[in-house]
Amino acid sequence: MTRYFLKSLAIEGFRGINNYGEPLVLRFRPDAINSVHAPNGAGKSSIFEAIHFAIHGTVPRLQALQDAEHGDSYIVNKFHPSQCATITLIFASDDSTPDVAITVTRNAAGQRRITSPSNHANPAEFVATLKEDFVLVDYSRFAKFVDASALDRGRSFASLVGLSRYSRLRRMLEGAKRTQNINSDLGLSTLETEVTTATTAIGGIERRILAAHNDITGGEATSLELTEPLKAAVTSALATVPLFKPLIDVRSVMNLDFDAAEKAVEQEEGGLARKELDTLTGTVSVLSALAV
Repeated sequence: MTRYFLKSLAIEGFRGINNYGEPLVLRFRPDAINSVHAPNGAGKSSIFEAIHFAIHGTVPRLQALQDAEHGDSYIVNKFHPSQCATITLIFASDDSTPDVAITVTRNAAGQRRITSPSNHANPAEFVATLKEDFVLVDYSRFAKFVDASALDRGRSFASLVGLSRYSRLRRMLEGAKRTQNINSDLGLSTLETEVTTATTAIGGIERRILAAHNDITGGEATSLELTEPLKAAVTSALATVPLFKPLIDVRSVMNLDFDAAEKAVEQEEGGLARKELDTLTGTVSVLSALAV
């Protein structure tokens, strides 16, 4: 995999760097550690922010401003005649492939454009590959690392070496593996109770089905795993009953008209007259128990 190192940087019209027609040019040694030093106010921060903007498209310090202050309006130098910020970066590879030149511009209207003077096939995609933590480490991040507690320093160090995404993923997995968090977030305890109640109810229904099957067929079924033989046995048993034979489809008991079967049983037992007799018999029993 080819690695790229910053070889030179040219800035014009960005932040505090005006220099119309004469870009600020810095050249770096790709095979060594480079440093930029100058008196306060000379533009060191603008240099770092220019690199950050070219890669990430943002200026962190301006993003921290309140919306009313319109931080993005300070990206382009307000005194530059063209009202356009231009940042050109040239990268040298570690495998002797040609240098890659990337130019990022930003106009006063806020439009950001990425091109390649070296004719790279996809300059925007090349810049996207540089969006890693270890590419740019500013002073504030390094200072936080120095001042952080032992617990937080590990997370800060992960960002210094480009492992912040791995660190965040690991913390998420650690949180997910805690059973208590999962139970509270998903309500698993309540669901478990509902499942247990439903399972108990289903068990009771299955026992009643088996008992009814055995009463009708005279069999000794103990399981509902194979329902087809059970339905066939009930169909055959009911088909032998003259009362049900006209009502049942010989193919399956599932086609039985249960409402019609209930009416047929009621009529066979005496219909309304039988119901009236049962009512009168009950009334007689109640009256007979009274003390006269």
